[in-house]
Amino acid sequence: MSDIINIDFSLEVLRNLKNLPDAMILHRGVDEENFNPESEILYYEIHRIKEHYDILVSVSGGDTFQEVQKAVFNDADIIVAWKHFYKSSKGVVKLAQVFLNEIR
Repeated sequence: MSDIINIDFSLEVLRNLKNLPDAMILHRGVDEENFNPESEILYYEIHRIKEHYDILVSVSGGDTFQEVQKAVFNDADIIVAWKHFYKSSKGVVKLAQVFLNEIR
């Protein structure tokens, strides 16, 4: 698995690898999120990657239901649950149910 954190040209990174990973994570890091809140995960990259390579694409670093929906819409195979899950000590089951209902 390769974690492509805060990189805008993930397809170029894949092209330069000698051995392709089984999965790739498109990832906006916490630092990027805090210091550059306008930065976005480039969801369109999911389709571009899948057009050229037979690998799983994961998305990490989305904080809102809208960002998770974008990942689902763009055919992400794996979505890493965001910080609301690990910050919530109560009601995690309810939060997960709301999360799943919202992204469908």
